Amino acid sequence: MANNRKGFSDLPEKDEVIQLTESQLQTMIASAVSAALQAAPAKAASQTVVTQSNTPSRIKIEEDFNRKMMENNNLAVRISQEETVLYAIPQIYGQYTGEVIASVNGQTIKIPADGVQRRIPKRYVPIIAQYLANIDAKVAAMQATTGQYGGVAQLEGGAL
Repeated sequence: MANNRKGFSDLPEKDEVIQLTESQLQTMIASAVSAALQAAPAKAASQTVVTQSNTPSRIKIEEDFNRKMMENNNLAVRISQEETVLYAIPQIYGQYTGEVIASVNGQTIKIPADGVQRRIPKRYVPIIAQYLANIDAKVAAMQATTGQYGGVAQLEGGAL
């Protein structure tokens, strides 16, 4: 059997069939496992270098995360210390909106239209009042319709 492959002189050619005894198979497996274990530390060392090169970016990510968490905590403290007022949305608005949702700088509150007074931050009051004024204007426009002209009221000056 002529074989030019380095270190594989005892292996058969490409199409030859070989038979191994159980002890030969165990020896072959043991040598493969041993070679893999000896190669593992070298591979781990190269991975360690990669991990160490990523360490500065990981530290930056953690610093950014911690800074944002502190900002959020500070915002929560400011909101809890903010001046509040008692505010109620009359039940009559319940048929037009189940609840009023108001948002200021990403902070959102929901107030049900049930007539119950609730303590809310003062900065939300103008937003809620404007929303209720818009509902009032729509209700007034609907009440101005007389059913004439297919349900649309004729506006002043004869224009539709």
